[in-house]
Amino acid sequence: MGVEIAGSLHDLEFGQLLSVLTAMEHEGVLELWGLPGGVRIDMHIKQGMLHCIRKNGKSAGPIHITPILQELIHANQGAFEFHMRRVRNGCSDQLSLPLERLLISAHAEYDEQMHHRDVLPDPDQRYVLKPGVELPGHPFLEAAQPYFKRASGTSARELARRLDLPLDRVRYLILKMIRKDWLDPV
Repeated sequence: MGVEIAGSLHDLEFGQLLSVLTAMEHEGVLELWGLPGGVRIDMHIKQGMLHCIRKNGKSAGPIHITPILQELIHANQGAFEFHMRRVRNGCSDQLSLPLERLLISAHAEYDEQMHHRDVLPDPDQRYVLKPGVELPGHPFLEAAQPYFKRASGTSARELARRLDLPLDRVRYLILKMIRKDWLDPV
């Protein structure tokens, strides 16, 4: 099948685009390119659910979904095409997540992160997990836990690099962990 929707993020914001696609309840691939930093995103969507997301051709796991959506929400440049077709999911991480809820969550978390930007921890301060603390199941916590358990701990800068996440997002998540009394500075 051909292109069903095409345009520019300058003319149609990402959130509005997702609302249109969710309302359509079709299956297909949303391709976005010409984004800041030369990024290309492909999203496999079926009836308002996100089944796969690729950034620059690489399958993105659950830990990367929120930062990718936040990038797209705030992008004012880039083009998109939505191709209605049966999605053959070639992603290593099989997802089935409601797009509308993901978008609302990404917005809320970004707003909260901006609210706390003046109190985010130093990116080079190292932290260790407090003894006896068991982290709940969350993609970031699961990926970061081994680094926090090392005797030398880890810093936001190191985690951002190792987990391929934006530095300020990692600083924000560490702030949340500090406030829950899960981390000690090294």
